[in-house]
Amino acid sequence: MKHLNKRSIILPVIALLLLSMLLTSCNSNNKAEEGTTAGGTQPPAAAPTGEIEYKVHVIDYLGKPMNDIVVSLLKDGVQEKMKVVKDGYTSFTAAKGDYTISISAPGGDYYYDTSKCVLSEAAPEITIQLYLKTSKKASEDLYAISHVTDDVEKYTAYHVSEGGTYVELTAGDMSYFVFRPTHEGVYKISFISDANIEIGYYGSPLTVATSKVSRTEIVDNAFEIEVRKINLGQTPETTTPYVIGLKPASAETKGCVLTVEWIKDPEFNPIDVAWQTVRPTEADLKKITDYFASTSIADTAVFKDLDITDENLTVVYNETDGFYHYNTVDGPVVYLRIGTKSPYLDDLLTVCETGQLGAYFYDAEGKFLRKESYNELISDYAGVSTERDKVCPLNKQLAEVLKNAGETKGWWKTGTALYLFGNELIPTDTAWLFACGYYG
Repeated sequence: MKHLNKRSIILPVIALLLLSMLLTSCNSNNKAEEGTTAGGTQPPAAAPTGEIEYKVHVIDYLGKPMNDIVVSLLKDGVQEKMKVVKDGYTSFTAAKGDYTISISAPGGDYYYDTSKCVLSEAAPEITIQLYLKTSKKASEDLYAISHVTDDVEKYTAYHVSEGGTYVELTAGDMSYFVFRPTHEGVYKISFISDANIEIGYYGSPLTVATSKVSRTEIVDNAFEIEVRKINLGQTPETTTPYVIGLKPASAETKGCVLTVEWIKDPEFNPIDVAWQTVRPTEADLKKITDYFASTSIADTAVFKDLDITDENLTVVYNETDGFYHYNTVDGPVVYLRIGTKSPYLDDLLTVCETGQLGAYFYDAEGKFLRKESYNELISDYAGVSTERDKVCPLNKQLAEVLKNAGETKGWWKTGTALYLFGNELIPTDTAWLFACGYYG
């Protein structure tokens, strides 16, 4: 047997090793071509051809995103998909084509423009604006005093709230809507419609302008109302109602969106500031009771009202007794009617019972300082007034009350609705004595 040399054995072995490495490399290349990436993960599958994303935005009357609105994607009137809107948005992936959208909401019956609810490949994104519809259940019968006939008239008004409300209007008729605000502010009242429609503020139910004369200026089919704290009650029934009227000019029923939009806080007004209650001191009241204890008024004494038309009328303050006197410092004591009617105004007790008797105060530059309430003060002085005539000696505090309250009310400001003296021109220096008199 012949011996094999080492060279003849080693060369075939090396050849086999090289062949094995070559085969391994080829297999790796083939697998990479079949779809394996360098990281060992599969690439995402390509989207099926012929589908695109359709987007739907849903907003309220102010353009704010809405939630929990159900949107259905319809193909030839048949529902294909349905989504619930969150933060004003939802989308559908569907085959290219033409679709329509329908809307439903568990929170109310909404109106929207169906002509804008169309999706297509050319217009795959739409925005839909929703408005609440008026409900026949949300209406009430109101009564108004006609300023034409003075008769009490009955009419029906629908409730509307802040926001946009879709309403149906009948040609030739004024439709009324009642807005009861929940917070103070300036509100803009307007409408959205292609039709020619008349709009106006017609007052509160008892004073509605049934002659269809609006109580406010209309600019660009809109007007503003100012709601203050005093207009807001604890319940809708105790809140000031605002009656809005809409009337279409054409000869057919028209759809319209009535919008009530809060636009800003009201300007500062002293009417919103709390009243400061003013009352007499115990010493003030005791001085009066002591005076009556030391002074008797005869049962036959006649109370005479001061003649405030007399330009020479004079009252003088007496430092000794603390009261005003007629004509001279020692003349008859001047009394104020507390519980009896004066020639010009109801008794002061009744005035206080039917409203606020008070005064506003401003500094020299016109800046508001405070407002004082005198209702309790009048009640306190009534407790020490005379039994028969319900009059009380006029002291400095009562004099200031008459002057301040009368100035604020406009009781002697000519040309105002509260001017007390009709066609008479009363001197301002004596007008504040309208409820005063003396025994003589």
